Amino acid sequence: MPRFLPLLLVILSVILQGCGGSGGDTIDNTVINPPAAPMDGINGRVASRISGGIISVTDATGSDVVVASGRTTSASGEFNLVFSEFAIDAGINPPLTVTLDGSSATAVCDYNGEGDNDCLTRDGDFAAFGETYDLPAGFSLRGIAPTFPDSSTAGDRNVTVNLTAASDLATQYALNSAAGSPLDADGVNLAARQALGLVEFITNLPTAGLDINSIPVTDITASTIPDTPALAVALFGASLHGQVDTTIGNRASYRRVLDRVSSNVTVRNNDQPGAASSFLAGMITPYLNVASTYQASLPTPSAVMAGSIAAQLIAQSRLETLGASRSSIALPADPASNAPLDRSKVFTNRLAETMGATLLVSDSGSFAGTPAGADIVYRDQLQLLNSLVSQEVRQTLVQLDTAIAEAL
Repeated sequence: MPRFLPLLLVILSVILQGCGGSGGDTIDNTVINPPAAPMDGINGRVASRISGGIISVTDATGSDVVVASGRTTSASGEFNLVFSEFAIDAGINPPLTVTLDGSSATAVCDYNGEGDNDCLTRDGDFAAFGETYDLPAGFSLRGIAPTFPDSSTAGDRNVTVNLTAASDLATQYALNSAAGSPLDADGVNLAARQALGLVEFITNLPTAGLDINSIPVTDITASTIPDTPALAVALFGASLHGQVDTTIGNRASYRRVLDRVSSNVTVRNNDQPGAASSFLAGMITPYLNVASTYQASLPTPSAVMAGSIAAQLIAQSRLETLGASRSSIALPADPASNAPLDRSKVFTNRLAETMGATLLVSDSGSFAGTPAGADIVYRDQLQLLNSLVSQEVRQTLVQLDTAIAEAL
């Protein structure tokens, strides 16, 4: 018998006793559960109910942030990204850029133009308003989160990033401003206001001084009336489909139209975006198409939409007359500011909305008792409404604020 065999038998006997192999005392087994994995990440929604899109994230320096789960958008366009433990342990470095690759995704067409040639599909045909279609190859949308909760924050850390045409433009403006350097929160916040300024300019609908990621993504194919900022962003994004022209290289797809807008509506040293007046007039044309069809689809006409359409018909004509001369776009209110200029912008926009709503829901008998009288007052009120929210008034407020600052 080998010399080590008796010793081996003794060891086996002790192990069996410890496991209950005999009637003696037993050793209790203690189960230690590992801590739950952190669920830090980003949630949000994509315009046009884009389903099956693949989400990726980069940090302030452009480095990839590894995602553990939630990279695919749902049937309603929602996503809930969870970062990997590796990425969380390494540290999240905001601002965070979120990119959707829609090359294998579907969307619901939200542009209602003339006929059924509304949204370009993957095979080169066009889908009609309300139809689900395959997005063209190369389709993408971006959004950006200026900050992310510090690692000392208790519980799971999450931020919201909604992906729309406006958020994509904001991302491009932020990247342009950084010029290859790491992104910073101030630059991202300013870029978001620049993009929303363009939204307001094209739609004549106020964004109420809200942060771009706090504006809900709404579905205009449902013929409902959302809050005005959400409606402004949705109609602006939908209107870009009306610029798609497969015979023109830089307009051959929705993605190329977005790139064309960001390269033509540029930001200069005063932080205000602007573009050739004729280019902006060309953007208003498809907006008027989608705004008019949306208004016609509502069970009850929207006062806000009536004011927007009336004002933009006038604005489009004026911009066409100005031709190649540059028109500047005023920035909307800074959501983080309590400065008088920013608060006055919010007040003016809300006053204009209230006036328009009061006008359209009032009985015609209140206006001299005749429909003709109502038409006259309606026309005059629309002119006043247009003046209150016009670019001229916004620009005057900016100039007044600058003059006061210089005087002090």
